[in-house]
Amino acid sequence: VIPVVDLAGKTWMARNAVFGTKITTGQQTNNGITEYFAFNDTLFGGYYKWDESMNYTTEVGAQGICPSGWHIPTISEWASLVRANLGDSIYNPTTKKMEKQTFNYFPLTTYNTAAKKLKATRQPTNIKIKTTADLKKLTWSGSYPGTGESGFNAVGGGWWRNGQFGDQSTSGLYWTSEQVEYKTFDPTRFSNTPGSDPVVFQFLSVDQTVRIITLKRSTDHISLRCVKN
Repeated sequence: VIPVVDLAGKTWMARNAVFGTKITTGQQTNNGITEYFAFNDTLFGGYYKWDESMNYTTEVGAQGICPSGWHIPTISEWASLVRANLGDSIYNPTTKKMEKQTFNYFPLTTYNTAAKKLKATRQPTNIKIKTTADLKKLTWSGSYPGTGESGFNAVGGGWWRNGQFGDQSTSGLYWTSEQVEYKTFDPTRFSNTPGSDPVVFQFLSVDQTVRIITLKRSTDHISLRCVKN
């Protein structure tokens, strides 16, 4: 049974998706079989490239590989989720001032309490960190885990790319069902290949921000949450 949580007028999956057949080598292809890579299924769920998660369609709000009656979230649905968890004001370490919280589609970084509420707490709490591998057993490392109070429980799943896992416990990356032209973003920070790249909502362990970025649809494999129709 997939745990769910009601937030911002929508029902969301409360843990990362693990749909399909686990593979350890090769590529996810349009072969009629949903496949995923996994670093730690229980903690981080599966890793999917955008086309696989969308079940090889580009329709905004598509069902993709989600169960019947569910779909891949749109930018607007993700943004509504963030806005619903904003407080009145928060200290911005960049400006060193208390600021009213806002969240529009494309200020790339927004300091807010939403990240803190939407991220899971640091678990397990009793782990003895001796190696880098130990860090990757945590939902979040660093100084900024979440409170878990929203019930959404975003985790630092990181990514899988070209046979390698990376950024586990430090970066939580989630697909939307939408693509934008790369020039919408700062080309020095994001994809600089002409064309459209999928939009991603990102949480980090180094601060309490929500970022909107783009990733490569062909090589980047990240986490997925579904939202109910």
